[in-house]
Amino acid sequence: MLRRYVNEKLHVASSRTDLSLVNQPLSMGARLRQSAGVMGDTVVVRSIRGIDDFSEITWPQLDHRSDRVAAALLRMDVVARPATILLLTRNAVDHAVYAYGAWKAGQTVLCLSPITGSVEGTSILSRLGRTISVGARVNWDTGECLIPLADGEPTPVLADCVANPMLLVATGGSTGIPKLVDVLGAGQFTPGAFLGGLNQALKRRPRAKAFIMTPLSHGAGAATAYMATFEECQVTSMEKFDADTALWAIERFELEQLTIVPTMMHRMLQRPGFSAERLQSIRSIVHTGGKADPNDKEAWMNAIGPEKVIEVWGSSESVGHASISGEEWLLHRGSVGKPINCRVRILDEAGNDLPVGGAGEIFVQPLIPKVNLESKYYGSTLKMKSRDGYVSFGDLGYVDADGYLYISGRTDDLIITGGANVYPDEVEIEIRRLPHVADCVVVPKPHPELHQSVHAVIAMEPGTAPMTLEELRHRLAGYLSPYKIPRSVEYRDEMPRTDAGKIRRSSYRQATTR
Repeated sequence: MLRRYVNEKLHVASSRTDLSLVNQPLSMGARLRQSAGVMGDTVVVRSIRGIDDFSEITWPQLDHRSDRVAAALLRMDVVARPATILLLTRNAVDHAVYAYGAWKAGQTVLCLSPITGSVEGTSILSRLGRTISVGARVNWDTGECLIPLADGEPTPVLADCVANPMLLVATGGSTGIPKLVDVLGAGQFTPGAFLGGLNQALKRRPRAKAFIMTPLSHGAGAATAYMATFEECQVTSMEKFDADTALWAIERFELEQLTIVPTMMHRMLQRPGFSAERLQSIRSIVHTGGKADPNDKEAWMNAIGPEKVIEVWGSSESVGHASISGEEWLLHRGSVGKPINCRVRILDEAGNDLPVGGAGEIFVQPLIPKVNLESKYYGSTLKMKSRDGYVSFGDLGYVDADGYLYISGRTDDLIITGGANVYPDEVEIEIRRLPHVADCVVVPKPHPELHQSVHAVIAMEPGTAPMTLEELRHRLAGYLSPYKIPRSVEYRDEMPRTDAGKIRRSSYRQATTR
């Protein structure tokens, strides 16, 4: 397994230098050392457990504590015998200390939830070789544990290292065989130039107060958080999402740049404490990770202004993105915007380009110099589906006459019933709008005549009775075409979601075939 370590002399800026002017590639460790000198004793990472319950770390503290982690790893001979560092914590302060420590020692970080199951965990370990774990202990982990430096033991001076890859994300694990995605490539970047200008397109400013609502134990949350710290932002993260706590945090810490998923947007809107007055500090809210209910999106626009509500489309593989502001969205409702750092083609099943408005599979060609399409899946020979230098991560959609991209659904989620296509998102949005529905997921169910039928799994609010199938179908009539209305329904007490707020739809899909 490839690891590349680069030792080099650094021209470290003095504490009086404005590091926003640095335009040379820097490792994560070098950038942290520079930022610690400039930012002084201000908070860099905050981890929120609940209202009035949080921990913080300053820039110099993070630099010092991560140095000690790096020194401990180097003592474990990771240069001669590289290891993947399994980071098993939701506490953002601990996460940052361990992650930066690993990068300073030239090691790859894999972020995992502390509740990762044994099937997924053992599958992951089988592809990694040597591992060193930090954070929570889990019963499936057979690797080594970090041996910290003793209290009072001096911290040695460290050479600069670049981890390659820097950060792995476990994704697509609902089948028990998760893919390990190299998200960001080698851990060396130029300030202001992350992922082909993605931050600028999303109106993310250096030295802002960023709020990452997904725990850093989810790799996508971690990638966003460390893109922010590299740009000298203060990062606040929640160890577990709670709508009331999120609203409190925005007001209490005057948070400016929010990263959120549609489920969280919806739940915050339902809270009695949601008000424009509490959200005055927000400069931008970026939502991703699925289709937002248009009603929810407009409610957020009304609260903070459409120019501040931004949607970004992409994938864990980070091979290309599109984005759209609320102002654009009002003119192109339902779109995810125009490509930022990639080219887009819409292809039919035979690989032919489709005309404007023609729906097919979305393929992108990355324009990000660091992207290596041949090594996106770590420890595996698996490759992304590709055609003529363009790759697909499974989304379906079309482009309008103005070049705006629209997402219809995913190839693996599409329900084909009686020859007609049903995209689960549009059905789920309408079901969630019904009174007393807490959550839902829509999946295909085998049908003797139609091939597949639409099946709904619903969680009602506590203390409310479930609807009969007839009641459900009657309430959806007029909002959905008849063939899109569920032909069967089941109820569960709750709908577990991942740390990123997503439902693992495939696990429900498997249940309907048993």
